This record gives sequence, structure tokens and C-alpha cells, in this order.
Amino acid sequence: MKVRMGTYGAFNLVLGALSVIVFATIALVVGNAISDEAHTSTWTVVALIGSSVLGLASLLVVAEGLSALRPVVLTTDPGGAALSLPRFTLRRGLTRVVVPVDEIKDVEFDFLRLNRTGRWQLVVTRVDGSEIRCDSVTGAAKMVVEGSEQRRLVQQLHNEVVAAQRG
Repeated sequence: MKVRMGTYGAFNLVLGALSVIVFATIALVVGNAISDEAHTSTWTVVALIGSSVLGLASLLVVAEGLSALRPVVLTTDPGGAALSLPRFTLRRGLTRVVVPVDEIKDVEFDFLRLNRTGRWQLVVTRVDGSEIRCDSVTGAAKMVVEGSEQRRLVQQLHNEVVAAQRG
């Protein structure tokens, strides 16, 4: 079973790509201005460094968006069923966390509260109590209600994990 639903990944991908283009353009224009000047001003150098740093930060947003666009996969191989969740970390890049279904306590939809915004996320709780949050299945704060497509999808995934644990 493959599960992917939510606009979080696409939004980050588009926002990050546009930001990379804007900051890369600024860096190119400022870099060109620096190469043409005999005496470079301090603000020009600050603008070049700032736009380069913001461009790199935008690339991280793009990578997080790419990670969220990848599906959650439930495999039911004869060797054992496992739930594979896409992740992005600075150290390893785009990776997957594979959790055997025997180690899963619960699969649910939980609200992630942030300072000015929030979103619903797929949360896999392990038997030891640790949580793995995944943005491949997300929903906006106001749009996820009982009976919505996202809720039904998470409930179906929960039922599939329970069936794999039994069987």
C-alpha cells in the first residue's frame, strides 16, 4: 500500500524553487556589480553573502518538499511487514525510516502546532513511545475534519498495519 496525500510537499517545493531563483538572481547581479567596481562597498558584499545564504536555505526547503512528496509505503513481505516513511535530514539527505509493524504501537493523524501556523501530520508511534512524524500525509489546519479524505486514508493505513501485525 502506498500513501501520499497533502499539499505540504508541493507547497514547499514551489516556494523553495521560487526562492532559490530569486536569491540566485540577486547573488548573480550583485556578484556582477562587484566584479565591475574598482572599490567594493561593504553593503554590496553583505548583499552577496546574504543572498547566497538565503539561496542555500531555500534549497533546504526544496529538499524537505521533495521528501514530503514521496509516499509512505506499507510492505507485507513474507519476511515481515514494515512501514517505510520518507525523511529528510541534513546529515543523510533524503532517506527512509523503515519500521517493522511489530514495533508500531499506533498510526494516527496528529496536529502539529507551530508559532503562526500548524498542520495535520501522519504520526507513527513505536512501542517504546518514540514518534516518527511524516509530512507525506498532511492536511491544513482547517481542512481536516472527521470523514475527510485524509482521515479516511490514515484510518485505512492504521487498519492495514493492525492487519499486518495480526497476520
